[in-house]
Amino acid sequence: ARLRYRRRVLAEAPSGAIALIFTDIEGSTRLWASHPDMMKDALAVHNNTIRGLIAKFGAYEVKTIGDSFMIACQGSSSAIDLCVAIQLGLRDADWPAELMKGICGPLEQNGTLLWRGLRVRIGAHWGLPDRIADPLALRVDYFGPSVNFAARVEGATNGGHVCISEDLHDVALGQCEAAELVDPLLAPAHVPPVPYTTTDLGEVRLKGVPGTHHLLCVVPDELAGRVHDVNPLSDKTCRVSVSHNADQAGSVSPRILKPAARSNIYKEDSAETKADAQVAPIFGNCPLLLAPSAAPE
Repeated sequence: ARLRYRRRVLAEAPSGAIALIFTDIEGSTRLWASHPDMMKDALAVHNNTIRGLIAKFGAYEVKTIGDSFMIACQGSSSAIDLCVAIQLGLRDADWPAELMKGICGPLEQNGTLLWRGLRVRIGAHWGLPDRIADPLALRVDYFGPSVNFAARVEGATNGGHVCISEDLHDVALGQCEAAELVDPLLAPAHVPPVPYTTTDLGEVRLKGVPGTHHLLCVVPDELAGRVHDVNPLSDKTCRVSVSHNADQAGSVSPRILKPAARSNIYKEDSAETKADAQVAPIFGNCPLLLAPSAAPE
């Protein structure tokens, strides 16, 4: 019976090389301390929104840790789509009225609703984790270096943003190009439900991970103005800093990954179509790309 249970649980969860996603509410400790009753309702909205999208995209909820989610996806492209959809879903969620009166209330820019509700960091990575069936939780859990790396990618970004590893980006791009090469007409080309742009952040230091690592920021086109926002929940500078001054030394060409309008195959724009980006030291000032954020909670 135990063997049958283990086989059933393992069969339900993604296996092999997969995308691992971590989410975390920014400023949650402060919000829980100042508005505990409101946060109970807000957390329920947060959880229901994310769980609904997990089901919609065929992903797998590994577990929740406090107010954070760990999610596994068998597909690379669907994982990025899920991350983007979560940011839009949280913006449009039915948040408690009390939350809307404070710093998490609606914020528009040029007629576009950019911010509304809790701000959630999302990080994703592609890897080959080990997995085990948990007999108590009746779920599959994942562990290993790729899991730790995915968690650190989430910790490198800011509330309201999505950060992905170069591995996830390249796998998503490669899978779509491979589908086009096999049969452009019959291959199940990926159709992103929401247009988005992926901007190269360059080499970034991650807490507890040796060396520097290539990360990218994914922003739905509808929320492109978020890169100019200053997070009112924090008074610290961001962990990832990119200058768009092409005249400074040490610049690197950003790689832009966009869903093609009709071919449904990811295409990368040439560097000439975008301003060069420069990687600044960690904890540097970044007024353009990512909102300042407190340390991960």
